[in-house]
Amino acid sequence: MKITTDLDVLQKALDIITRVAPPVSEAVTFMSSKGKLRLFSQGELGRCRVLVPCEVVGDGEFAVPLEALKNAIKGRKKLNLSLANAMLSISSGAYKAKLNTVDVIPEDELDQEEVKTSTITPEQATWLKQALRSVALRPTTILSSWMPVGIVINAKGAFVACYDENHMSWTRSSKVTGDLETVMPIETMAMLLDLFQATDFTISQGKAYMTIKNKLVTATLSAPKVDDLHSVADVRSRTQEAMKMKANEVQFVKADLSAFIDNARAVIGKERPELSLEADGKAVTLEVQTGQGHVKSQIKASGKAKFKVDLEYLSELLAKAGAEVTLNVVEDAFLAIKLETSTSLMGLNQ
Repeated sequence: MKITTDLDVLQKALDIITRVAPPVSEAVTFMSSKGKLRLFSQGELGRCRVLVPCEVVGDGEFAVPLEALKNAIKGRKKLNLSLANAMLSISSGAYKAKLNTVDVIPEDELDQEEVKTSTITPEQATWLKQALRSVALRPTTILSSWMPVGIVINAKGAFVACYDENHMSWTRSSKVTGDLETVMPIETMAMLLDLFQATDFTISQGKAYMTIKNKLVTATLSAPKVDDLHSVADVRSRTQEAMKMKANEVQFVKADLSAFIDNARAVIGKERPELSLEADGKAVTLEVQTGQGHVKSQIKASGKAKFKVDLEYLSELLAKAGAEVTLNVVEDAFLAIKLETSTSLMGLNQ
């Protein structure tokens, strides 16, 4: 087998495989058939096949350690690869290298299942990337290692929400339309949009797997376990109901509260810190009490409300807010913050 290609082309294919399905065998498989070359990798949570635009002569397959290959081709432009006697020879001008090949890991067969396929256009992908940045929240590690994002795109518009039982952030658009409904880890969706956004691609979703595909790449990932999560439709309904509820507004300068939170970290240990706020119409009293100490202060504010909230959740949302912040507080229930391109909501501590 002989392969002639450019460094950028091969490097891009290897980067896609590394992000989508880092191989459990630590090796990438080269598969040549009928003048086409594909790279294949099987990871813990999925698999990835990439068609490599290149000149290839000869059919067959072999595997080579991924990191060794990356290092061997680094900094070279035009690459010539050939396989002989279980060795992969690499040359580029005067440069030459030889790598040992390894055993090809057989591809696992997937169970057949019913799937729903949706097409994502570059325009939709661009908006989705912006939406993910707007709504992104960190997972609460004691509850889950990943933060779900729910997406609905239909004929009426688009809705994107990042959520768990304690807080959520969402955005919507009436200009973006299509046919997609999915829930997956926000990091997974962000990765897929980074890799596939330049061209039309499809997402085929089943109960066990989802397959993402364009003309060059086919990626199959294990479907996340979402049975215990609220559906996107339920989350959307809750956000609509929440925004209709009567709330007390508390307004203040973001920098003032951020400065207090920075000071409060002096007494924060491993426990989730709670922030107490009491606004009397002219100022808001801030207080954090932990096993490591006590911090208290006042900042100028308008509005009246008294509540307690998870300090880390509030700090995360403040990072996205403008210079002036308005909290809409529904007594004994939740508070909401309207940001430039999204709205966020968190439950109050009881």
